[in-house]
Amino acid sequence: MVCSLVMNLPSPPRLSPPIRSRDPGSWNSILKHHVRLKNDRAILATFAEMEASGAHRDRVALPVVLKACARLQDVEFGKRVHSCIVGTELADDLRVRTALVDLYCKCGLVDDALEVFEEMTQRDLVSWNAMISGCVANCQYKYAIFLCFRMRRDGLRLNSVTLVSLILACRELSEFRLGQAAHCYSLRSGILQLEPHVGTSLIGFYSRFDIRLSHNVFEVLKRRNTVCWNAIIDGYFQTGKCSEALKIFLHMIVDNVAPDSLTFLAVMQSCGEFGCLKFGKQVHQLVIKYGFSVDKFVGNALISMYGRCGYSERASLVFERGLTGDVASWNAMISAYKNCMCFNEALALFSRMKCECIGENMVTIGTMLSVCAQCGCLARGKQLHAYAIKSGMTDNTSIDDALLSMYADLNIVTSAQEIFNGMDKSNAVSWNTLIMGLIKDGLTSKAWDLFRKMQQTETKPNSFTMVSLLTGCTNNLFLNFGRSIHGYVIRHGLDVNSSLCTALADMYMDCGQESAAFYIFWNHSDRDLVSWNAMIASYIHNGRPNDALTLFYRMQFETKPDASTMINVLPSCAQIGSLLQVKGFHAYIVRRELGLPLDTSLGNALLTMYAKCGSIRSAESMFRNLLKRDIISWNAMIAAYGIHGQGEDAVRIFCELLSARERPTRVTFVSILSACSHSGMVEKGWEIFHSMNRDYNVPPEVVHYACMVDLLGRAGNLDKAKELICSMPMEPDASLWRALLSACRMFYNMKLARIIGEKLIELEPMNIANYILLSNIYAAAGNWEYVTILRADIKEKGLEKTPGNSWINIKNEVQSFTAGNKQDPQFEMSYTKLKLSLDELVEDGYIPHTRTSHSLIHQNVPSRPNSCRTAFRYPIKILSTDGVTEGRDTRIR
Repeated sequence: MVCSLVMNLPSPPRLSPPIRSRDPGSWNSILKHHVRLKNDRAILATFAEMEASGAHRDRVALPVVLKACARLQDVEFGKRVHSCIVGTELADDLRVRTALVDLYCKCGLVDDALEVFEEMTQRDLVSWNAMISGCVANCQYKYAIFLCFRMRRDGLRLNSVTLVSLILACRELSEFRLGQAAHCYSLRSGILQLEPHVGTSLIGFYSRFDIRLSHNVFEVLKRRNTVCWNAIIDGYFQTGKCSEALKIFLHMIVDNVAPDSLTFLAVMQSCGEFGCLKFGKQVHQLVIKYGFSVDKFVGNALISMYGRCGYSERASLVFERGLTGDVASWNAMISAYKNCMCFNEALALFSRMKCECIGENMVTIGTMLSVCAQCGCLARGKQLHAYAIKSGMTDNTSIDDALLSMYADLNIVTSAQEIFNGMDKSNAVSWNTLIMGLIKDGLTSKAWDLFRKMQQTETKPNSFTMVSLLTGCTNNLFLNFGRSIHGYVIRHGLDVNSSLCTALADMYMDCGQESAAFYIFWNHSDRDLVSWNAMIASYIHNGRPNDALTLFYRMQFETKPDASTMINVLPSCAQIGSLLQVKGFHAYIVRRELGLPLDTSLGNALLTMYAKCGSIRSAESMFRNLLKRDIISWNAMIAAYGIHGQGEDAVRIFCELLSARERPTRVTFVSILSACSHSGMVEKGWEIFHSMNRDYNVPPEVVHYACMVDLLGRAGNLDKAKELICSMPMEPDASLWRALLSACRMFYNMKLARIIGEKLIELEPMNIANYILLSNIYAAAGNWEYVTILRADIKEKGLEKTPGNSWINIKNEVQSFTAGNKQDPQFEMSYTKLKLSLDELVEDGYIPHTRTSHSLIHQNVPSRPNSCRTAFRYPIKILSTDGVTEGRDTRIR
């Protein structure tokens, strides 16, 4: 045995003066010297030398050696020491046995520890604590609680160490009542105020149930150390209350409590989640002040924080200054680029990582696959897939899930199904990802089949499975499906978390069941910011802008809006045509410091709303003031010029986009072709259309052909437009024929209009817009016989035209009008004023164009006196809900 101890360890370093006569006391002095230096290897080597010299081992040396084994996780050495003392009086020594229990517990051998513990003839508080703490550390929570009760029966009182272990076990088992009992015991015994770590464990325990209880414990603590502050900050962060976590941190600094690295990790994560860049910069300064800038974990947290706040430049600066070979830092920087939507930079950094021989891990590959999915880079994604196969990473479930998610996000459902079928062990994430991918690709029936198959496996559906299925219930045709999902949730007792509650409310709203949506939303006790944002977005999606605004104002009594809230609520301004409302929201965003001008998505939303509400100059200003423009910014500005009929400016921005080395997308070409259409730029439109596939590898889709048909139709080239439709490589849909039919109406081509109209009604027999458009064309040509036939068809099929709505914004109040609604209290006054205005127009020389219903658009109105200019001095939103004419902002000055 002595030989085995010597062979397995190096000779002890000469860290102490040479001792000629080494009795047990001298050896113990050497061991204590190594303990002070925290040199556990030297402790074991010295003990091996002590054994080789034949020195007598004693009760002092053995606990020291066994504790060193526990810290080094060297269970084999500890077992050899144990076997050496079996059958001797040392084996019955209380301190030695306690050290053995501690060793076996820390090395994960709970059964061996229990065997030693049960053989003890006498046990003190330290022995019990060693066994109880060991059970908790090895997730044996129920047995730890059982040992606590045994200890009390043996007449021993719980001390602070016992209480901490007991509270941790109650936290993991969600034993609220028992945890409260431990809390009461600590109050009665006075331990809570004497030992801060008991208060820390109580803060962590209550954070599992109600963070307010944690805060109450924190407030009553008289002695608060850094660990206590860290516990309450982390508790608020883990429960999603990031703003409260930051407030606690401020109080910590004011109270002159020095933060440590763990404090900064929790605070920076809170800043990232909350999107509070300004506060994050101040925390960065404190990191430097307290000397933690060299800590790699803090550095990685800083990179992640700046990435989540959309500040990739500062994240890159932190990364470059602390550049090491640590793969975690590279992963953090790639993830930061991904969060900032800097996909090219992320791809370049990954290539640089390979060049500098930094070994990537599964986190790196998973993050890069997510980057490829978000930027639509299928080719690079396939390369990463091949690399993962070559490196043997595809045996890992997380990589399989990342591959599955990438192919599903890129709508390559067949590849996603191949990945799923090839997985050795699929988990709930895998099933949910594929279900979501199938629904996004319109394969709802296959998604339901997969759900039924999932129910027959060991992997049971969870709340997120229901969220995926509810995504496919987008209109009242799927109401029964949505209700069946809701019933499944109730029957199987699934956790109705915030995501599921939001998905259920969205489903009922989209299916026209507003009362059910409201019931679910208001009766969910844990409404968070995401729930409010989703409800506002649902109102916008269903054409209820006024209700969306009301909900936004009501929301502020319960929670603070963020940048996502503003992005969701801003479209309401376009729907009601209120430029004043856009300006109000813009001021609110600046005043609340919600991210401008750093938040590109928020800037894009404001740009779009200014354009749709008629202020092209404000849209231009937003575009020029964005610190970072993405492809969405360029597309929005091109579209803005297009809807204002400024085709040349749209083409100029398109050229600037190319000069900035941005790659145009399918949406870019939709915007620029539409701009050319509205400005009559036929040659430029043809040039851009032909360059799509040739120069930018963007194959034209149906929507691009529709833009070209509209362009040619507006220019009167009806035959060319028809030829283009017939030459399409894909089947034309109704939107193309409708665009050509509108052109026929404009140029009175009755022969072509009749052919196209019949084709359109054949494709969409239940769309009343097609009948109305064709009826108007026949009416303009005086073919009342066909008009009568069409009206009879409409009546026979039970189709009804939705009446048009108008809004007018007067003194920050939106007034709504519906065509033909004589019940409106302002009906008489409105029509009287309208008649007076029309009379003034006639007096000024205006001649109405009665052959079409768009006389104000096609006729030039001569200049009018001031009295007429002030008749309507407020912005008016005119909408045609028959699907023929798009909404316009009309201002009569």
